[in-house]
Amino acid sequence: MYLPISFAELNMKLAHKRDAAINEKFNFKVNCFEAHDKSMNGNSLRDEEPIISQLTLDEIFNGCKEFSGIIPFVREFVKNYFKPDETDKSFSSNIEKIDIYLELISLRAAGKIPTAAHYIRDFVTSHKDYKKDSIVSDSINYDLNKLVENITNYKESEIKDFFGEKISTYLLNNNYSS
Repeated sequence: MYLPISFAELNMKLAHKRDAAINEKFNFKVNCFEAHDKSMNGNSLRDEEPIISQLTLDEIFNGCKEFSGIIPFVREFVKNYFKPDETDKSFSSNIEKIDIYLELISLRAAGKIPTAAHYIRDFVTSHKDYKKDSIVSDSINYDLNKLVENITNYKESEIKDFFGEKISTYLLNNNYSS
């Protein structure tokens, strides 16, 4: 998935902007899977010219008209290359876990669940003690730490806001809670 360093540097500058994960378009090599297909068939990749497009993270991960998406590619790969083994009792739970990870990435890229930075920023700016002065007081800091502790310990109300319904249900149903 070669991307010229100048494009990677531009992407890094964009990534530092607030809510870049849902608002910015990043330089991305949209013909990366063509190169993968050619290499799998024994063809040389040396003359492969990158086709660079500006895409949102949603388009990169979930797909769009220009690019089929990383997550659909990974799902297809898992489906085709990981076959159930009758001796492996954990196979289906491992596949389900992979699917949950992909769902997390997909929902975050689409802006359907918040990034950690967005979630924390919303918590601080909506806190009763926040004075809109960019200062995180001791009481806000304490409450934020308690919130993070609750998420870490999979407390139901907090993880639903942070992970969304499907992922939090999976976490609670699979004994991730304390």
